[in-house]
Amino acid sequence: LAAVIIGSGPDVSFNGANEVALSWLLLGISGRELLASTVDTVYSECFVCIRADRTYIFCKRSVQQEVVMRTALWEAVTIIVPSEEDEADADKYEALKIGAFIDMVKSCSSLGVFARELDTGHDLKMTVERWPLVQAFGFDDYGHGFLTLRRHVVNLEADFQRKILAAWDLQSMLWARSLVSKLQKAWEDALLCYDAHAGKDFLAVSPLLDYFLYGRLSMTDEDVVALREGQTGAPALQLNPAPRVLFGVESDKIVLGIIPTGDEPPQHVAPDAQHMIWEGVDPVTGIAATRTYLLNTPFEQGASPVTSAKTRALCRAYAAATHCCREILQSRPSDLSCTSSDRDRTLRHKIEEILRSSFTDVSGRPDVYCREVDGMGLPMQANQTEVRSTYIALLFVRVSIVGVSEGNTPLGAVSYGDSIFLTRDRTTLEAATVPLLASVPSLAFWKGPSDEERSKHVRTGLETAMGVGLDWGRSVALGHRKDVRVYLEPPEQPPDPLQLGEDSLDVAAACQLATGFCTGENTGSVLGLATGSCWTYASGKVVVVTPRTGHVLLKICGAGDGILPAVNAADGKVWVAAAEAGEPTLDTSGMKIAITTSPETLSVWRQSLKGQEAPGTLRLDWLEAGGQADDFLPVAALLSALTGDEGQDVLEATLNSGRISARPWSENYQCVLVTGLPGSGTMDLAKALSKVMRAPLLDMAAMWDSRSSGSRVFGLRDWLQANAQEWAVLCDVEQDPAELLQLCESQGLSIISHVVSVLEPFVAYPWGAARHPLLLSRTASGWVDAAFVQDGLVKNGKSSQEHHELCSLLLKEMHSSRGGEQASMRPLTGDIIEGALRRSPSPLARFLSRPYQGMSSTHGELFQPQAKLWRCFVPTFHVLDFEVLRKLCAQCLHQAAEEFILPPERSSHCPSVWKGLFCIEAKARAVDSGASFWAQPALELQKAAEEMEITAAKGLVLTPKGELRPPQHWQEPLSSELGVVFWWCLLDDKASEDQLIAAATAEIAKCGLQEPPEEIVWEVDTMPVSLRAKIEEEVRLEGPPDGYYFDGVRYIRQEDCGVSMEHPSFSGRLACAAAKHNAEQVARRRLIHQVMQMPLFGRTALPSNAQPEPGGPGVRPTRGYKS
Repeated sequence: LAAVIIGSGPDVSFNGANEVALSWLLLGISGRELLASTVDTVYSECFVCIRADRTYIFCKRSVQQEVVMRTALWEAVTIIVPSEEDEADADKYEALKIGAFIDMVKSCSSLGVFARELDTGHDLKMTVERWPLVQAFGFDDYGHGFLTLRRHVVNLEADFQRKILAAWDLQSMLWARSLVSKLQKAWEDALLCYDAHAGKDFLAVSPLLDYFLYGRLSMTDEDVVALREGQTGAPALQLNPAPRVLFGVESDKIVLGIIPTGDEPPQHVAPDAQHMIWEGVDPVTGIAATRTYLLNTPFEQGASPVTSAKTRALCRAYAAATHCCREILQSRPSDLSCTSSDRDRTLRHKIEEILRSSFTDVSGRPDVYCREVDGMGLPMQANQTEVRSTYIALLFVRVSIVGVSEGNTPLGAVSYGDSIFLTRDRTTLEAATVPLLASVPSLAFWKGPSDEERSKHVRTGLETAMGVGLDWGRSVALGHRKDVRVYLEPPEQPPDPLQLGEDSLDVAAACQLATGFCTGENTGSVLGLATGSCWTYASGKVVVVTPRTGHVLLKICGAGDGILPAVNAADGKVWVAAAEAGEPTLDTSGMKIAITTSPETLSVWRQSLKGQEAPGTLRLDWLEAGGQADDFLPVAALLSALTGDEGQDVLEATLNSGRISARPWSENYQCVLVTGLPGSGTMDLAKALSKVMRAPLLDMAAMWDSRSSGSRVFGLRDWLQANAQEWAVLCDVEQDPAELLQLCESQGLSIISHVVSVLEPFVAYPWGAARHPLLLSRTASGWVDAAFVQDGLVKNGKSSQEHHELCSLLLKEMHSSRGGEQASMRPLTGDIIEGALRRSPSPLARFLSRPYQGMSSTHGELFQPQAKLWRCFVPTFHVLDFEVLRKLCAQCLHQAAEEFILPPERSSHCPSVWKGLFCIEAKARAVDSGASFWAQPALELQKAAEEMEITAAKGLVLTPKGELRPPQHWQEPLSSELGVVFWWCLLDDKASEDQLIAAATAEIAKCGLQEPPEEIVWEVDTMPVSLRAKIEEEVRLEGPPDGYYFDGVRYIRQEDCGVSMEHPSFSGRLACAAAKHNAEQVARRRLIHQVMQMPLFGRTALPSNAQPEPGGPGVRPTRGYKS
């Protein structure tokens, strides 16, 4: 396909398939939420064209910033945004939108579209032609004909549903992990619900089931399958895992799948159940967890031997299942992502070995269920081969011990399960997340009938020790306070049946009770928490009361030496190990107990328990859940950039070749590269850094000539050996920083330790709202340590508001693409030195940011230059007229901005030579205005001409958005020569460099200071009317001369009564004025000729031996990351 087009809103007749594709591409929505969502109205009329070389996006101004931030890391994107004036004018807006669409697709021979099979019928082309935006393409006025007439059209909807939406990628994985908290909240609600309604089993699963069913109302399993298969009437799917609760012997059904409905809650109650299995599933992502909970406490006091034996068997089996499941989840991802038959056989064999070696006393049959879940939350099917080829997988693992029994009494099954994301076995670099629902309680229990007697006994003993309900002897009531009684005899100490002791420390203090048992050295423990109150005594005994356990009598574990280990807990408390008080009658499979208490109580216990040894373990490491560090995100991000089988070659070259050293630069020199785009004041920042660091500065623009790459690097090395000591500052805007780093490293000169980039908003967004195609290459965090936005360079006050808006936009885009790292307005030089230059760059990150570099790869073409920076330098040896230069250059830049997006009526014309021009820099002997210069008085004109050769050259920086202040320091060639530099960003190789040079030279030739035209010689009759009127007024005010008198209308000569309507001296005065003016013009013309004879004011734009210099790094285009 040559291009893929995606539209929204009325432009595509509100096509649902297009809205889904647009939401997935631009809005970051995934899974079922994507299929059920509709595009917000602010994205109405937004459309995207994805081509092999570039992606085009048309959107309104209201969503510009959001689209810019979402596409900040897209290396080849052009965002087209209409101006406020265009949006206000409906006709202009439609013309701009249609022109953008025509420009995107007119050169494409085949197009991919999105349309659902049920909407298209059997004629896809006619469906597409009915879209209003496509109809506009075929208007006769534009001369392109019907869009689908000469173009092959392919419907991508089916492949999009099966291969893209069903697969996990980095964005959908992050989105899914953000939804885990919702399932955790539903699980917590279910626990609270069971706390409040213990014994009413029908309420146990309600929150989990409701969360699942309501979550799938908007998009059912049948809807997903229908969209995927392109047909209706898909049968209901049997789910495993599924939201359910199974009690007692019915828990053996955990290995079976069900179809969850709201009519019959998926739970099965068995009589005399000792435990239950909970399973919860996220309705959108399919992330699931399975836990086994007890229906009686594991405490021995008051429990019958039969009940204790059953509890022991269940706990031991659950410990085995938990250990096996966690061992599987910590396995190598390649062992879990292989084919189903091999995986199931391997995992089953692994579980059997674990049970034989560590859990020989566990009865029952082990069962392992390991299934992949696709991006729609459905179990992966065998025919989904395209999805299995992706690099991220969501896996659910559940280990069950089925048929657990105690003696001849069957107890049912115990089960533990969780979900993880992992990389597939096709990659060299493996990683997996920690279990996604590890925070879901692995153990919980509620008091059963056998626990009521024990709880009642402990409660009675506590109340007796506290004197509750005892007769304290004769007493009298106070008259004014009837509720206070005074005993006539001192009360006796109340009895203490629990032997708590006399010294009470805490009364009804809030506490937590932790119970659990270890499962293995690497798999942590099964841990359950209950919240309640406690009464503590100096004797080390504690009475704990929680809704799940009732009253429990515990004793603090101590070794007799006063050492009581503690672990920090929440709310300023500490965990302390404890055990059941009294003599245990049964082994509880290594059950461990801990409670929270205040540090003050702990201190008292350490003093009072010296010399008293209490049984039990002092270790508290079982309170910390086992698991591995989650290093999945960076690995997944890396794999997302390396596609196909060649990704493995890149990883091997990166991790195993030894090309990356711990220190990426030479020991002798450290260089700071200051980069950016032309017109951004890069050399000013480099000069400032050089001055503060007292380091030599090299302008690398002087090295980019026709020499080979190797000779350039050798020249850099020679300069460093001659000038650098510890630090050096390099400045360059022509070469891509990544290309320059690679060039130096390929020649064994790894000396650039830090890269600092500075960007001017008018240059970063030169044409409309489109970002510069090379912007990303100057801001990528992989090789740029700090990027700054230049401010205060705008010269025209009218453009200050637009400049401020673009500053904000650029800063947001840089924050988005760099993850918020070192992207800000230009700070003080000292802040750069203390900030960016203090941090050591990561050589691994720098290497991985340039995938496929130096390798022969088909995918490497995606990372090859799609745009190149090209410079044309036109030297000047004469005085320029900046007024003319501004006017002509503004016309060229305006044409470049118009060429960015053409109106539909001009969509067939040949591209202008100025297409891609984004900046013009000039440094020359110049006058601000030729007319003003020549209009000066003779003496001032002569003085200005003589001083022209000794005064500093003037600077000028022009962009399509307006004029910028010239820098204080220029880069080569303007640093050593006078001239004008034209900067093009060429998106293709069709532009002829000779044509560009000729056009630039022709424009500069028109900008020389021209000799003013000769003025017409004044005659008395041709003098200016205003001057004649002025002289006439002057002589009138002087009065009549001698021998004349004035009667108010005429001048009368007294000698002969001659009459004249004009003043007698008027003609002579006119003649004198004309003669004086003509004499002055002759003198001024003579002075102008003398000035024009001066070498600096020569008439020739370019001497015969001078030629414009095409710039850039030789004949090879720079590595240009399309932005």
